[in-house]
Amino acid sequence: MDDSSQGIGRKGGPAVVTVPQISSLLERDPNIKQYEEEIRRRYGNYQDCLVKMGAEGGLEQFAMGYKLFGPQVDTDGTIRWLEWAPAASGLNLIGDFNQWRKPGLQFRKLEFGRWELVIPPGGDGQPVIRHQDKVKILVNGEDRISPWASYVVQPPKDKQDSEGVAFCQQFWNPPPDQR
Repeated sequence: MDDSSQGIGRKGGPAVVTVPQISSLLERDPNIKQYEEEIRRRYGNYQDCLVKMGAEGGLEQFAMGYKLFGPQVDTDGTIRWLEWAPAASGLNLIGDFNQWRKPGLQFRKLEFGRWELVIPPGGDGQPVIRHQDKVKILVNGEDRISPWASYVVQPPKDKQDSEGVAFCQQFWNPPPDQR
């Protein structure tokens, strides 16, 4: 197995990965000495991820992804929805707002596995999707909940026979006085 298949793009593989304070860790618990190579491999993967996150502005910016991904409502009522689905061939949005009619609204594919949907406001200047409307994303035709969903619910027990037990995303955009 070469180093790249282990997730480390370094010559020498896990043995050359410098793990801070690994000596004291191994002294404290000699039983994990047998896992030293795996610890180094995983730490190397972690370092590689940090480097990749640098392209997103670093770890702090990456951690703020919730401000970019999922549904975001602009002050003018436009909904901007960004998802990351690198293996998808198509993304669509359905829900209460369109009476669950498929194919729904189609996302546009961007670079690096990102998909974008921009929904202009309705004639009243309000978002077309209302607060607490149920929505689902169709990924390659299969119902999914956005990993960036800020609110999900399970159907009440009395409706689980007709609706199933799967959680459903609700669009979360309460009026300013209720935030």
